[in-house]
Amino acid sequence: MPELFGSRRLAQDSEIILLRIIQELVSNSVKHGNASEIGIQLIDLSDSVSLMYEDDGNGFEIETLTGSEGMGLQNIRYRLEYLRGSMEISSFPGKGFTCLIEIPDKRMT
Repeated sequence: MPELFGSRRLAQDSEIILLRIIQELVSNSVKHGNASEIGIQLIDLSDSVSLMYEDDGNGFEIETLTGSEGMGLQNIRYRLEYLRGSMEISSFPGKGFTCLIEIPDKRMT
């Protein structure tokens, strides 16, 4: 069952990398997607942290990314590799962009 984070914290490196990922997603939404609204949900699960990111921008065909991802999405993938996380994206022209990110739970002790 999801819960609010409260005073619990992720490991410092995970927090910083997650912040950089969010910054990259927002930058892409504004720069390339012309989004006017962005939604971000950070969900604390028992064994992972889930980030749901959505925008109402232009959207795009996912197939056009294969082999030609921009530096922004490549950077996100590299950061997620470091965290042993995963990313699932969904987008269609005129329908915006959605990204679900899951990272293993690494809490500060």
